[in-house]
Amino acid sequence: MKILFPKIIVIPIMMIFSTTSWSQEVIDLFIVAGQSNAQGMQTNGVTNYPPDVDCLDPSIRLNWKLYSGYPTNTFSMTSSGWETMGNQLHYQPHIPANPGVQEHYGLEVTFARKLKKAGYNPAIFKFVFPGAGMKIWLGQADLINLSPNYYTVFKTALNVAIADLESQGKIVKVRGFVWIQGESDSQTQDAIDLYEDNLNFIIDDLRSEVQVPDLPVALGVNEIYQNGPNNMPAIIQIQNDIANSDPNIVYSTTAGLPTVNINHFNDAGVVEHGERIFTDLSSIMTASPAQNQNWELVWNDEFNASTLDATKWSAGNTDGRWEEWFNPANISIEAIDPSCPDNKELVLATNIQAHTTSSGTVKYFGGSEVSTSMLPDDPTANFKYGYYEARIKVAYNSTTENGRGYFPSFWLSVKNGPANNKTWPPELDVFEYSGWGDYRAHGTNQLITCAENQSSAKIDKHFYTGITDAHSAYHIYGMEWNETDVKWYMDNILIGTAAVNDVPHDFFRIVLSNQLAHIQTWMTDPLGDLTSDNSAVHVDWVRVYKPIGAPLEKDYDKWDRVWTSGASEILGEWNLGNDDRHIAGDFTHDGIDEVLSISSSNVYAKLHQYDTGISDWEKPWGNGMSGAIGGWYLSSTDQFLTGNFDGQGDKLLCIDDIFTKLLEYDGSDWTTTWSNGGVAWLGGWPTGAGDRYFVYDFDANEKDDILCISADAKFYKIITYNGSGWTTMLGNGSGTGQIIYNMPVPKGGFPQQSLWTMKTTDSFLVGDFGGNTRGEILIIDEVDGDALLIEYTSSGLLFTWENVGGYSLGSWDTEEGSKYYAYKMDSDSKTELMCISPDNKYEKTLNFGGSTWYTGWENFGSYQIYNRDISNSDKFLFGNYSSSSTPEVLWVRESTSFPTTDDFVNYPNYTCGPTAYLHSMPDFTTLKMANGNIEDPEDEKLRNNVVNLYPNPNDGLFVIELGENENVGLSIYDAMGHEVYVNSNGSGKIGVDLSKQPRGIYIVKIKLGDEIITKKLIKK
Repeated sequence: MKILFPKIIVIPIMMIFSTTSWSQEVIDLFIVAGQSNAQGMQTNGVTNYPPDVDCLDPSIRLNWKLYSGYPTNTFSMTSSGWETMGNQLHYQPHIPANPGVQEHYGLEVTFARKLKKAGYNPAIFKFVFPGAGMKIWLGQADLINLSPNYYTVFKTALNVAIADLESQGKIVKVRGFVWIQGESDSQTQDAIDLYEDNLNFIIDDLRSEVQVPDLPVALGVNEIYQNGPNNMPAIIQIQNDIANSDPNIVYSTTAGLPTVNINHFNDAGVVEHGERIFTDLSSIMTASPAQNQNWELVWNDEFNASTLDATKWSAGNTDGRWEEWFNPANISIEAIDPSCPDNKELVLATNIQAHTTSSGTVKYFGGSEVSTSMLPDDPTANFKYGYYEARIKVAYNSTTENGRGYFPSFWLSVKNGPANNKTWPPELDVFEYSGWGDYRAHGTNQLITCAENQSSAKIDKHFYTGITDAHSAYHIYGMEWNETDVKWYMDNILIGTAAVNDVPHDFFRIVLSNQLAHIQTWMTDPLGDLTSDNSAVHVDWVRVYKPIGAPLEKDYDKWDRVWTSGASEILGEWNLGNDDRHIAGDFTHDGIDEVLSISSSNVYAKLHQYDTGISDWEKPWGNGMSGAIGGWYLSSTDQFLTGNFDGQGDKLLCIDDIFTKLLEYDGSDWTTTWSNGGVAWLGGWPTGAGDRYFVYDFDANEKDDILCISADAKFYKIITYNGSGWTTMLGNGSGTGQIIYNMPVPKGGFPQQSLWTMKTTDSFLVGDFGGNTRGEILIIDEVDGDALLIEYTSSGLLFTWENVGGYSLGSWDTEEGSKYYAYKMDSDSKTELMCISPDNKYEKTLNFGGSTWYTGWENFGSYQIYNRDISNSDKFLFGNYSSSSTPEVLWVRESTSFPTTDDFVNYPNYTCGPTAYLHSMPDFTTLKMANGNIEDPEDEKLRNNVVNLYPNPNDGLFVIELGENENVGLSIYDAMGHEVYVNSNGSGKIGVDLSKQPRGIYIVKIKLGDEIITKKLIKK
């Protein structure tokens, strides 16, 4: 979007034209009706009208009609059509509470202001008949001069008001209905008996009238009204029953609102009433994700400070783009309206300067830009899945054809990019404005797929609109980004959706810019007078919402990057290639690990060592294209093991079906320490194709041993090197496929044994998981869900832990296809376990706490480590490459390719080359709880509050045990923040069924009094 490099391929452009003509203003119409408490009967608009500190009222339309039941039953006051929000003249001479006061207001004031701030363009139609019960509204009473049906009068007036707006070229969308009535119907039993049918009729008929069958409705009544018999509880119950029977109806309580008397609310009560109506009605409105009750505001800037907030934004040319000069002097914070100095906005102005290039081309400079933080160590303003919106009026040049000259945009740019903090590509666009054609706005799903290279492929999904007033009116531009889709909104209306199959699961920063458009291919010089009217972009506010419970980037530690191959695709002097093999070990015996690389052709082999002085890799050794390592001739069936087998430092054990050799690097070349002479045996182990080998010092004698598992999972042995050959430490020898292990002997009991039947699909991990210097074997049966941890002893294998078919290691779901790595990844003495889910979404490091596994680090389902997506072909080599004390990982990524086409041309596949990264890991020890049985602080809170959830993980059927707590609020949300279960008054043991929900992580929110506790739930 922001730079068009020469090597860009465009994949099909998708254009969707909204049925709405965006050259017309869209009006969000809300209807307020009822009796005196919908009117604001006894408010004092002369002295107590709510201050409009944000100057919102002039942009809110109001059309009001107020009836009087005494004595003529006619309009007592009415607006002259559509006016701006303000006081209404509806003096009631028969009510002397405020003698002489003729300016009143109702709940519509604060209700509409809240709507405006939420992104709506509200207009309020208000129709009120004080003292009118349903008999008056529906013509069931015989009063003097009463029309047969005042509800019909109401509908006629509503249609006239809508037609008035439409005659002005507006597009009217009826968004909600507020009904505040019922006090008069509480006075007689016959009115109560008819009330439910009458109210249902009004709701159903109005929905039909405005042709919105699921129109959101808010119901309310003065709950303390007591004129006549005190039958208000019956009216309240009827309204609640109607609300509970329809998900698009909500009851809005008036309990606790301050009143003048038992009949009417006072000024403070009316102000709060409007705010309550907004909150309650918003909970059932779905016009925009910003109003979705399952989203929470996590970051915003209303730009009401005196200057740009430097803790949130960087100003100027922050990402190395060279076409435009973004001058910080062009950025300011100014009042939107001089009459409201506290209501401010961000102004991105231009200061046009011309420059003639060496070729004689005239180029213009002087745009402006702000962006949130992009530094890896400052995660306060970098975002991922969520809803992004801003209220903006764009720049426009009326002196040039089609207003061209400016290129304003609101977009997301990946925060970690190529060298020198150049952070583009990739990007996601909330909107761009191109100064050409009909000056169209478009949201773009644009992806540059090669993470470390600015020159690659591009996908565009354009959703065009025909807005022509974007430079003269503010519009709300929004984008929802989740794991599967990007959805674009304009003024809270969905205008397009695109899949995000190839969008990186990255954390992005927000960018607001006002570029000069001379670099775009559709522009030609000269551009005309770019100092004319509307040369600035005006941003009223920016807001970011995330699903409830979704983590922010600051919520977890990162693996610090030490080095990357970047776009060079080179590891030292090694050209990275797919299917290369890489083996890590301290072959030079200096306490720092090296990497031995072998090409997929089995011709090349090189040894690499990281040099901290030059921050790059050097090559101590290469085989000169000999196809061999020392005396070992390379083949595709080779297996290579690294270990300190003889106590003299790491060596390389090479194994194929027949030959086995132990090689040592002497500083210049590789020499043979031991060979089997081609007899197809490794000591007492018959080597075969598909056998698996695992290296660890099982007996804690400072020499590494080897666990051997046959390809058919029938045999196992642990063997050790004795200086001249290999001897067996332990094995089954029977071909039964069973591993026999000893159970702990209970006090006063007898020794017992148990067994594990091996499968070819079992995962084996070896290490000192318990931290007692003894080697252990972790076996995971992903098919049946079993997991077993056993420890080597001189008298046989000893049981340590099992999950009894629980498909879990602590909070980790052991689903089939997961990947596991065992290494001492932090400063303690234990071996940690790194787990990667089959879809590469979840990564965790687990620590064994003696009775269970708990989390040392996790990526919270971000698909990433250090802001880079993980793929199935990635290789992770753990070691100490740049320091003898800091655990690190060399992460090697293979190349990826994909087809690239546009509407007219089919291109060949485009390929992003292999990449390598060296990362140092955070100290997981500092992330651990003191009690290894508690995974996180929330678990401890749950125990302290006598709340338990089990089993976890589960298959969707589980129990929440609340102990002695009563009236506990329970809500469960999926990973995208959608509420999938709610219980507002839980107590005792509650059985929950989420079996129809997809597998994954869910957030359980438990409200205990004023405390809210969240718990992660895993559905298998």
